[in-house]
Amino acid sequence: MPTSSTLMLAGSLPVTGAFEQLYAEYHPAINRYLLGMCGDAALAEELTQEVFVRAAANLLLFRGESSLRTWLLRIARNTYLSWADRQRDAEIDTEQFHALPDRGTHGDPEAQLLQREQRATIRRALGMLPERQRTMVLLRDLHDFSYAEIALVLDMSLAAVKVNLHRARLRFREIYDQLEGHLDE
Repeated sequence: MPTSSTLMLAGSLPVTGAFEQLYAEYHPAINRYLLGMCGDAALAEELTQEVFVRAAANLLLFRGESSLRTWLLRIARNTYLSWADRQRDAEIDTEQFHALPDRGTHGDPEAQLLQREQRATIRRALGMLPERQRTMVLLRDLHDFSYAEIALVLDMSLAAVKVNLHRARLRFREIYDQLEGHLDE
């Protein structure tokens, strides 16, 4: 039986050092996903740390049936859902919801204001989606997950992912349009 110093993770990395590399490579994506889910930077970091504690505890159990990214996002989703179960009445703080990057136009204050307002509306609309729909939209549109990867994270069939992501995008558009309508009044 191999020792822990020679054991390979998914056939590619020795376990010693694997966790450090795993953390360095995937921390930003896991943190962005959790920030998109909870809307609070401090909480997202706390949940991210919990994800990596859980991953470290189960690293030797990783069988390589999915990518490390998919495996970690599934742990992240389950960590978020566990936290959300404990916080049923908590609402997303849209002021701290920074899931979408700021691609501000430099030098044009009016355009910058319009972009900030649009990003805030997008964040509010995302925050109003049910958790599963928000997860699908964030994984596909922010993290560029394939439909197959989303299916693995959410434990759904590929067909169900396609249908549900389509519905999530329609629902997002409906919410976004309603919010935009309120801004024009």
